[in-house]
Amino acid sequence: MTALSRIHNFESLESLKYIICIYVCMANKLITLRLGDKLLKEIDSALKESSFENRTDFIKHAVRLMLKELKDRQNYEEGTEEAEKKEKEFSKIVQETMEELHYVH
Repeated sequence: MTALSRIHNFESLESLKYIICIYVCMANKLITLRLGDKLLKEIDSALKESSFENRTDFIKHAVRLMLKELKDRQNYEEGTEEAEKKEKEFSKIVQETMEELHYVH
C-alpha cells in the first residue's frame, strides 16, 4: 500500500492532520521552562522579525545553536590542546637533536 493510498483511507484531511500532529507530538518530550517577563518580551519581539512561528520553535533553535557552539568550542579546545602537545613534542625532539649535535646554548 503506498503512502498516497493510505492517505485516501482517512475520512478527511483534518483527521490526517490530527494523526500527524499526534505522531509529531509523541516524538518530542514536554519540558517546563520558566523564563522571566523581560526575556519573554525579547523572544516575542524577535519572533516578529524572524521566520519562527512560535516560541517553541524559537527556543528549540536557540538550544540547537548553543549546543553546536559548545561542541565547536570543545572541538577547538581539544584541537588546541592537541596542537600544544604536538608543539611540545616537536620542541623536545628539536632540543634532543641539538644536544646530540652539541648545539646546546
